[in-house]
Amino acid sequence: MRLLAVFNLITLVFLPFSFLISEPAFTKNKRIIIDAEIHQYLTELANPILNVAKINLEDVKLHILQDNALNAFVAGGKNIFLHTGLLISTETPQQLRGVLAHEIGHIAGGHLTRMSQAYRDASNFASLGSILGLAAAIASGQPQAAPTLVHGAGSIAQKTFLRHTRGQEAAADQAAARYLIAIREGPGGLLDFLRILKEKEAVSSDTIPIYLRTHPLTKDRIKFFEKPTSVPNDIKKRTTLGLIERHKKMIAKLFSFLRPPSETFLRYKKSENSYLSKYAFAIAHHKNAESHKSQKLLNELIATTPMDPYLWELKGQIFFEFAKPKKARSAYQKALSINGNIPLIRQQLTRVELAINSPETVSSALKNAKIAARALPKSALSWHNLAVAQGRNGNIAMANLSLAELALLQNNMHKATLHANRAKKVLKENTPAYQRSLDIINTSKKTSKN
Repeated sequence: MRLLAVFNLITLVFLPFSFLISEPAFTKNKRIIIDAEIHQYLTELANPILNVAKINLEDVKLHILQDNALNAFVAGGKNIFLHTGLLISTETPQQLRGVLAHEIGHIAGGHLTRMSQAYRDASNFASLGSILGLAAAIASGQPQAAPTLVHGAGSIAQKTFLRHTRGQEAAADQAAARYLIAIREGPGGLLDFLRILKEKEAVSSDTIPIYLRTHPLTKDRIKFFEKPTSVPNDIKKRTTLGLIERHKKMIAKLFSFLRPPSETFLRYKKSENSYLSKYAFAIAHHKNAESHKSQKLLNELIATTPMDPYLWELKGQIFFEFAKPKKARSAYQKALSINGNIPLIRQQLTRVELAINSPETVSSALKNAKIAARALPKSALSWHNLAVAQGRNGNIAMANLSLAELALLQNNMHKATLHANRAKKVLKENTPAYQRSLDIINTSKKTSKN
């Protein structure tokens, strides 16, 4: 599991739809978590909902943010962001799938686009109201009344906008119910999570007037989902039976990596000989810089489930972070020999091979970097790894082209143009790489003009 550098969501999102009331996500710095195993699990939960919602599976991106709030939101088009606090608080796969269904309801309903328009309308109304209020005060010969009239216009605009968001939150709940019934699971999981949410809500939240809320009251949302559905109980149970252990493992991984080791030992000590406790303790020992204890527990787990690629991935991560890159490489290679279709693990293998920096590993890193870049073209690490591997293998032109791709992805048009021009000077004309350098240069020029 990797934590990416802090970034501010204000550069990525506008008017996010959150699952619950909290401090706006776009005002805070966040760390985004990259984990192949958890991402695969979340994808498997979301895909059935995306299918019934008739949304292309490839269009929606799932992201995990390190934040203790019980929150999830849609932003930046079709990006679903899930807070670690929410993930850890869910008790079953059904609860988590219910949250995903709600967020997918926002995407299917085109709520971000409509919300942007509602925000503009409210802003325009507030501005117009301010002008008219000022004019009315002057015309009446009572300029001292202007602040009150101007404030009133802004208040009306705010209430109108919040009413719009409450309507769309209710619509997302309705869509979630339809989707969950369509996959024959039912909205029981989402109902259970709303009850958890209700228990954890601040008591003072009940005193907030409905017209100042972004969401319907949680108790009203609960009433909506308490309506009976025509989904047989045996179907509900069978749907998530194979996901329960993976859900528990996700929680153990997030908790153990993000909380102090002492909290992990306390949480899982009652069943310290269980698979889940050994897994959590392995991570906790790693955080305590007790590599030998961590590896001992991992070896016990691997002896039980030797074909779990994610155990080998964790083993590789621990070796690498304890400056044992050769052992890390072997562990990552073993993970990919079990399942070669996990590009996030291949990215990590590439990093390790570049760190070893021998002729053999640099050559292998180039092959792995190319595969990872094809699978994850929107990943900055993909292009960074590929550029380094190409440079060390002596292909400076292609390294510059990869750096141009990286800069383009990061919206740095100056660097994108710089590296694309360097590549263009060396690459043969009429080749795909040469044409790509021209495309990047043209794209950068158009973007810079806009």
